[in-house]
Amino acid sequence: MEITDVLKNFDLTDSEIKIYITLLNVGEGTASFIAKKAGAHRRLAYDNFKSLSDKGLVSYVDKDNKRIYKPVNPKRLKELIEDRKEDLKELEKSVENILPKLIAKYNFKSKEEREVKILEGKEGIKQLFNDELREGKEIYLIGTPKESEEILKYFLPSWTKRRVSNKIKIKGIFENKMKKILNKRKDIECRFLPEDYQSNVSISIYGEKVGIVFWIEDPLVIMIKDAEASESFMNYFKMVWDSASK
Repeated sequence: MEITDVLKNFDLTDSEIKIYITLLNVGEGTASFIAKKAGAHRRLAYDNFKSLSDKGLVSYVDKDNKRIYKPVNPKRLKELIEDRKEDLKELEKSVENILPKLIAKYNFKSKEEREVKILEGKEGIKQLFNDELREGKEIYLIGTPKESEEILKYFLPSWTKRRVSNKIKIKGIFENKMKKILNKRKDIECRFLPEDYQSNVSISIYGEKVGIVFWIEDPLVIMIKDAEASESFMNYFKMVWDSASK
């Protein structure tokens, strides 16, 4: 790695690096002399020397009404690294002190914030189903069509196994065609829509979340995180549940 690349990590500008390296080569000199040797802008030289001096990389003495600059032993760079380590330790302590307050603000904002996601395809449906498992709450379903079994035929068995293992129950209102299939499933309390009712839309309510799936050729999924929306859909679920057949 080039010397200049390393020195940039100490927040040195290109001009400061040129002056510092030139000073190491020359040994000492006035600001204007070193700047000329370095090919640096003379008007910026004094600011550069001040910055290098503040970092402890350059020292100076006043001699014959002239300020003569000299380089400090480059081992000073290792001391700067140690200083940074100490600063980082202090910063870490400070962050640890304020972290609980920041997390509390973040969690409050997260609870208040409405989230809406729109996903497409079979993978979108899988994301919704996996989110239901992560939430870990009872799942309330409305209108799941028979086509869902075909679309997710390779995914549903493993998902159902994980759901049952996590003791997540389903309370669902399904198409009448689903009766025979659902008799084989565990932890599902079922009711059914009228025989002539068909819809390619289903709704799942879990916790403060709602998932809406359009079971069409290229499925569309809408995921909503909103307490009021979830409550509204639950009221709708209860109404349909009371009128559905067992």
